[in-house]
Amino acid sequence: MRFAGAQIPVTRDLDQNVETIKTSIDWATKNKCDYLITPEGSLSGYMPDFDTYSGDSYYLEDNIRNPDFDPKKIEPKVKRKFDDVENALMTIENYAGKNGVGLVLGTLYIENESQGKIKRNQQRYYSPDGMLLGTVNKRFLIRWDNVIAGHYSPLISMPNRKKTEVVKAVGMLCNDLWGGWWTGEENIGREAKRLGADILIHSSNGARGLDPIEDKIHDDFHTGCLAMITYSADMPIISVDNSIHMGGEEYHGETSSPSGAWYKEKLIDVPRTGTQHFHFDFTPKPQQTQFIDPAISFGS
Repeated sequence: MRFAGAQIPVTRDLDQNVETIKTSIDWATKNKCDYLITPEGSLSGYMPDFDTYSGDSYYLEDNIRNPDFDPKKIEPKVKRKFDDVENALMTIENYAGKNGVGLVLGTLYIENESQGKIKRNQQRYYSPDGMLLGTVNKRFLIRWDNVIAGHYSPLISMPNRKKTEVVKAVGMLCNDLWGGWWTGEENIGREAKRLGADILIHSSNGARGLDPIEDKIHDDFHTGCLAMITYSADMPIISVDNSIHMGGEEYHGETSSPSGAWYKEKLIDVPRTGTQHFHFDFTPKPQQTQFIDPAISFGS
């Protein structure tokens, strides 16, 4: 099975995010990939107030901080309603299904659950023919998250395009990978091994460009966790990160954690800056993992 990874900008602009993801779907289609993996919040944007229903207009902080800011000269942005996110999701679902590409799509979303409408930070899994296979809700939240935490990590069966092979995956969103190490809570890699998963899939979107020392400490920790979890769980992991600032601001530095694929060691090394796409071929075998030679291709 061929997985595509998209290290792409996750912006505040919903329409722009839709076009970015469609471009990544085109890349996955061209490279005959079964699934495309996107970063945390890649569709909705990773903004805590994404579900503002008022429709009020606003100016970007970058505009307001500019000493020459003049609201009369700048067209304000329009805050999106949740209906807009739903419509954007439908656009992406249809586009991916039409192209025969499955998705592991990162987005904030409001689910109708037994307790009512619950805001989640999700990975949404779709088969290559466009069927929803399941969702993963972020468990280990950070202060930036304004959602309800998930309580478990489901095992998701992912068929390939020809429906001749199924890979069992456990997903994680950003802090789900490293947050449990600090708090002493259940490690999701250990859970995945217990569930009989074949592969771990990680959608990330972390802070970067803060302080050089802090950036390096987080980078070393994130990179170490990626290697440790695949070693301890004895299965590969694919990870993709946002290529710009977590809040959607323009950024040209390195990602907060590396994108790529690991199995005890790094198999695919992705440049840490800008938009990058790669693909990784993987075939599971009962009771053990076998790999086709990793295929790699970079570019925007």
